[in-house]
Amino acid sequence: MLPPPLRSAPPGFAEASAALTTLDEVLLGGLGRLADSQKDALRALARAFDGSPLGPLVTDSVNAACSGPAQEAAMIGLAAAREALQGASADALAAQLNTLLGRPAQDTPATTTVDAPAEALGPALQRPAVARGAWPRRSGPDRARRGDGL
Repeated sequence: MLPPPLRSAPPGFAEASAALTTLDEVLLGGLGRLADSQKDALRALARAFDGSPLGPLVTDSVNAACSGPAQEAAMIGLAAAREALQGASADALAAQLNTLLGRPAQDTPATTTVDAPAEALGPALQRPAVARGAWPRRSGPDRARRGDGL
């Protein structure tokens, strides 16, 4: 039997999970021809990020996706929103477990800084690694066995 703190999800977890599910359903259906209900779901997602650092990016991405066939720029904001929801959910579950185990709370999140101007990072952030040809290639016996060079 689970201890009482683990019998229920942390506050906000159900809402984040529902938003993730809705976003995944929209993405799985494709962004080429969004139905009105899908556009409404994306707009609700944008409203959920209002006031956050990702708010403007998510809003711009949602507007781009809702106005016509989605471009790559629209995908970046939607991917960022999805990752933020997943990260917040994971953080809430970890905090709940840490409390149960008596571990100290982590007041400051881990951060990474990059000492490079945004212009230098722009091209690297504009296209996924696969599109840049940076996907790792197989080597060794597996490559020879398959014969496809991948």
